[in-house]
Amino acid sequence: MKRRQYRGRGGRVHADAHAGPSEPVQVQPPPQAYIRAYEAQLVDKTGPALIPWAGDESVLADRHNILHLLPDIPSPLSSLGSSSGSISSSWTVSSDAEEEFDLSGDEVAAYARTRRQKWVDGLRATRLAERERQDADEAERVLQAEEAERDESPPPDVAQLMAHTARSLAASPNATILVSKIMARHATA
Repeated sequence: MKRRQYRGRGGRVHADAHAGPSEPVQVQPPPQAYIRAYEAQLVDKTGPALIPWAGDESVLADRHNILHLLPDIPSPLSSLGSSSGSISSSWTVSSDAEEEFDLSGDEVAAYARTRRQKWVDGLRATRLAERERQDADEAERVLQAEEAERDESPPPDVAQLMAHTARSLAASPNATILVSKIMARHATA
């Protein structure tokens, strides 16, 4: 039995899949042809709308048309199951995609701005917490340095000068005037 042919989009000739079982056709669709359960649109925002399908004749079609053009499609799990053991039978959708599913264009933009603002606020809070921790560490280091400085005894010449000043103040009949004179001569501003 001869297979019927028809002209598709663009005037290209395609074999009719319903013409009969005269020849077994082993067609392996590209991985992009399978419709994924999480797809809300036919194509993602960055990819092209049409997928090149290379058979007897080169055809450009979207994922839905490819599936209708093929006579027999192996299940995606049977063809991929033996080659990769890490594929699970479940699928997940990001929470952002779930949130954006029912939103209009303006609402999606507002949601993206809000999400980015929350992310920036989280980064700022993390930086502030890190800065507070650094400030606390620095204050602790300064406090330890001051305590170590207080515990040190002065050099011998400074200790001798301090002892002489203390004896002079103790022996002076008017210690207040003596302190004023010492401060006027030796104080540094």
